[in-house]
Amino acid sequence: MKKISKKVNDISEAIITITSNELTKVLDILELESENLNFLMRNLSDKEKDKVLSNAINKMLAKLKQSITIKKYNDMQKQIDEITDYYKDRNNHSANIIRNGNQIASTLLINTLNNENKQETNFIDISPLKKYCLSLDIKKDQIYDVFIWIIIRYVAIERCMVWQDYLKDYEANKESY
Repeated sequence: MKKISKKVNDISEAIITITSNELTKVLDILELESENLNFLMRNLSDKEKDKVLSNAINKMLAKLKQSITIKKYNDMQKQIDEITDYYKDRNNHSANIIRNGNQIASTLLINTLNNENKQETNFIDISPLKKYCLSLDIKKDQIYDVFIWIIIRYVAIERCMVWQDYLKDYEANKESY
């Protein structure tokens, strides 16, 4: 075998490692299904499920409020939709679940981002949302799927934001990468 410089070898290894890590992420995503997320709550009462999902939604809203603006959210909308569309297609979610989840997610996020106090978010309790904000098209066994979808949507927004920030930093500092 030909003698290869350390620099060439290191860059080759980096390409292999990065590609391997990225493909592992893709494979992980292919395995993520909403049934797996619902499975985590299988032994909980409805009241406990409400608390778990309310807590998750509130955590994501607080995280997004600290790092995103309405303008940035609107700028990322296409990328967010591509991610959630991919996930929707993989899991055969009903259009009603997605429509209701997206409407509630957008309303809650916009209201949160419009709140002037960056440190404070209003606590969201899903119990009243279950009663008053879901369309009649949502069947009883789909109610929690709507709120799981909201969490998926918020995580997609957060990941898009992190990715956009990385790309912006990369462009600004190309030479040092």
